[in-house]
Amino acid sequence: MTALLSASATVMAAGLGATPLITTLAASLTLFTNGFRQVFKPSERWEFAANGWVVLSRAINRYRLLPEDQRDQAARMDLQTRIEEVGENEIRGWVAQRRTARGAPVNEVES
Repeated sequence: MTALLSASATVMAAGLGATPLITTLAASLTLFTNGFRQVFKPSERWEFAANGWVVLSRAINRYRLLPEDQRDQAARMDLQTRIEEVGENEIRGWVAQRRTARGAPVNEVES
């Protein structure tokens, strides 16, 4: 939304004959927001976070719905396993995203 608004502001500023400083600032904001979006891809991060939140919420709800006497070590381990899986998926996705942004192969192992 910021990129769209700043791009519109750039065109309007140039069309209305605003000072070069105002037009340059609006254009700079447009370039920055587009670059930020391309490098960091915040929409993908939101997707990872939303997916993780849903998976963890469901796992926690399943655990809480168990009767007290069934909340044993096995049930706690199942919940812990789901938590660790979500964490691994988040990290794996983040690493793949960063490697793609650098132009490195996604399955490259770093030392």
